Amino acid sequence: MVIADLAVTFEDHAARARHSSLQLSHDHKTLVYQPIVAEMRHKGWRVQTAAIVYGSLGSVQPSNFKTYTEQLKLHKREARQLDLRLSSHCIRTSHRIWGWHCRRHREHQRSGTASRASRGSGGAPRRTSQASARR
Repeated sequence: MVIADLAVTFEDHAARARHSSLQLSHDHKTLVYQPIVAEMRHKGWRVQTAAIVYGSLGSVQPSNFKTYTEQLKLHKREARQLDLRLSSHCIRTSHRIWGWHCRRHREHQRSGTASRASRGSGGAPRRTSQASARR
């Protein structure tokens, strides 16, 4: 039996980081299932854990391919196709989420401008200390 966990994690490429966020997520996913693995093995099951990790911007954890081919027994061609499809899906989904956030932000700005105008402020932008300093 293989317990597989698929994770899509935020990609943090900090220069000083010892391990990538993808590797940290992989390690965490593997550790989370250890109590279940121990219990299942105690009951006589042969159990493995598999962590499959992608970054929210499409990065692929290098161990994914090995997981697909060795633990999940996919053919190499199928594993490459699956890896590419899931990575592409992460990119498309992140783009959709970003678009949603941008739309919400624009809607919020429009509603904020409308509410200031209705209060009698005239909708004029506020002066900042930088704008005053330039004058």
